[in-house]
Amino acid sequence: MGRPMTMMTRIARMAGSAVLAVSLSAGAASGEWFQYGGPHRDFSLPEPLTITDWGEDGPRRLWQRELGPGYSGLVATADGRRLFTQSREGDDELVLALDARNGQTLWEHRYSAPLDAVQGVDMAYGNAPQATPLVVGERVVGLGFTGILWAVDAADGTPLWSTALGSERDAPIPYFGHAASPLWVPGDDGGAVVVLAGGALAFDPQDGTLLWQNRSFQTSYASPVLAETKFGRQILIVGADEAVGLDPVDGSLLWRHEFSNPQRTAMAEPILIDDDFLFISSFFIGSRGLRLVARDRVEQVWDQEDFQVSHYNVVRNGDALFTTSKRNLLALDARTGDVLWRERRFGGANLLRAGSQSLALDEHGRLTTAQLDSQGLRRLQTARLLTGRSWTPPTVLGSRLYLRDQQVVAAFDLQSVAAPEAPAQDTARVELPPEMGAAILALESAVRRADASGIEQAADRLGPYVDDMRTGAWAAYYRAYGLWRLSQISPFDDQLALVDRAVEAGEQALAIDSENADVHAVLGTLYSLYYRLAPERARVIGPKGQEHLTRALSLAPNNPRARAIHALRLAYAPRQWGGDPDAARLQLRQLVSEQPLDPQTPPRVGEPTWLQAAVRTWLARLLVGDGPDVHQEARDLLDGVLSAYPDHAAAADLLAQLDVS
Repeated sequence: MGRPMTMMTRIARMAGSAVLAVSLSAGAASGEWFQYGGPHRDFSLPEPLTITDWGEDGPRRLWQRELGPGYSGLVATADGRRLFTQSREGDDELVLALDARNGQTLWEHRYSAPLDAVQGVDMAYGNAPQATPLVVGERVVGLGFTGILWAVDAADGTPLWSTALGSERDAPIPYFGHAASPLWVPGDDGGAVVVLAGGALAFDPQDGTLLWQNRSFQTSYASPVLAETKFGRQILIVGADEAVGLDPVDGSLLWRHEFSNPQRTAMAEPILIDDDFLFISSFFIGSRGLRLVARDRVEQVWDQEDFQVSHYNVVRNGDALFTTSKRNLLALDARTGDVLWRERRFGGANLLRAGSQSLALDEHGRLTTAQLDSQGLRRLQTARLLTGRSWTPPTVLGSRLYLRDQQVVAAFDLQSVAAPEAPAQDTARVELPPEMGAAILALESAVRRADASGIEQAADRLGPYVDDMRTGAWAAYYRAYGLWRLSQISPFDDQLALVDRAVEAGEQALAIDSENADVHAVLGTLYSLYYRLAPERARVIGPKGQEHLTRALSLAPNNPRARAIHALRLAYAPRQWGGDPDAARLQLRQLVSEQPLDPQTPPRVGEPTWLQAAVRTWLARLLVGDGPDVHQEARDLLDGVLSAYPDHAAAADLLAQLDVS
């Protein structure tokens, strides 16, 4: 721990930089956004926003352009003319400078970051940069998904220095890739850029020299925060096993507080309340309030299990804290740990506060303006601005709002109203291209026959249609569905890879149409399969199965495929996790009555036909296990399936079992 003796003069010079740090934070101009979380790294603006009453049409879109994958946020130069973010293209990661006026690329810098060199990393949530870069004077500094720390010239993108944290600094890549955003620690000798990678490491932004390091704790995904406490400046970090406070001058450990969930996954940044009280939170275990009682000691004041912060942020208004957790918007009293109120079914969202108003961008690209305080929520207006997965928090410069999903980046004027758009086409009635329809029919036929090679071939035939915005979501959906069913008839050793491919296809579909209930339903069962195939991974990503299924049912409560997959969950989940076989049978019987067998129905977008035979086979399978009293009902169901589809392998096998019994 600590930096080389040759840097001692730098330590002495940084020790006197507290005044500079305070003035930099307090004097941040409205619209300045040089780091993750904005001027104060807390997703709040120092001045109120003037927001026009734009209603359902939303604010006026100034521009929109394509951008590759990644959750990296947008930061800007002090004059607000250039925006910077990160993305991925093949084996390269990209740093881009955009013209804030029109979104055009001013320059890009790319560097090699091949994913096949990364071991033991789960890419179910993505494989592109997640950390937000940092503007330090005339430099931009950032951290990539695989652990490459870089600095470029903000004016033209000229690379200045880089270091591979894994191979050069012996810093392991986290399970879901690097996500913690770099922190700027000002100093009158140039300051330091602090990154979290196997501990905390501080680098000279001028040349990349390692200034100090602290490897006494393990980091996770939450970004570090520089805080001015009553006992002096500290770097606050929520790590994999504990929360810690570090001396920003040399990185020495000031205090630690044990705080860990079984997955060692921390995503929420700590928050300093006034100058002596800390808020920390983690998914799975909840939140805590800590009081700084000395420079090197904290004590726990409260523990609140219900307020669990995951990958969405927290904003503060006085002593009230707000976040979205488990599809609820919650308010917490930071001093007492009491939940003040709860708005159910709000959906996961990142928040930004400006005076009395707040912006909430949910994961489906809907922007809501609202008033948030300790008394409750008052929604003002909501509009759908993006279509893909929207996990990147918003950036605001003056009256301009910048948003990003997994496909595009866009700019909006919060003070003007969009022109009304033409009604969207009913995608459920879009005719499929003949070749795509043939591929779907081939896929459904191969699934019925339990023909593994036929399923693979049909899924491959659908690949080219994923890039068509009209039918791409359904092409990806059918690929996910086919690979799911293929995993069920494949040897156990092959099933995990097939489920991974199916999840990837399902997430592709959501990137095109984030409100497709059928896609959410299939992902609901796919993520749940990890509990059987990869228990360690399931501890982290398995809960997404229930989230997707809940989302499917909330989007389309009467969607028969979502209801059928819900019935499977009821049938096979343990009772302590919500299993209810009786309710499953009731729901499947209802679906059988609603879904007549009609093998002549051609496939349409939004109307998959595989369910007609599947619900009868699934119900028959449950009845076979219920005993002889209901075996005749099972036979009747299977006879009906085989009458319509003589090649239905699962129905034939199940009927053979009944005949033997």
